[in-house]
Amino acid sequence: MDHLAIPVRDQERSRRFYETHRGFGAQPARRYDDGVLMLYSAAGFALALGHAVDEIARPSWMHFGIGLPDRAAVRAARDRLVADGIELVD
Repeated sequence: MDHLAIPVRDQERSRRFYETHRGFGAQPARRYDDGVLMLYSAAGFALALGHAVDEIARPSWMHFGIGLPDRAAVRAARDRLVADGIELVD
């Protein structure tokens, strides 16, 4: 897989999250004519943020996972997210 498109209510807020916390600032973001905002990782993966006007129904199973080397790294990542005001869902 080389890209993924997801609906978001606030593209700029989502952009800040993915650039700050997930490394999607490797190349300048690109906005397409249809309003989709494309972000790029250093690994070449593209994330398309489509603007959703309506409330997004999130299934209970929906999530994304990240690989970290140990428990201390997990705690550090969690602390950075909380410090930036990111809502965490258990």
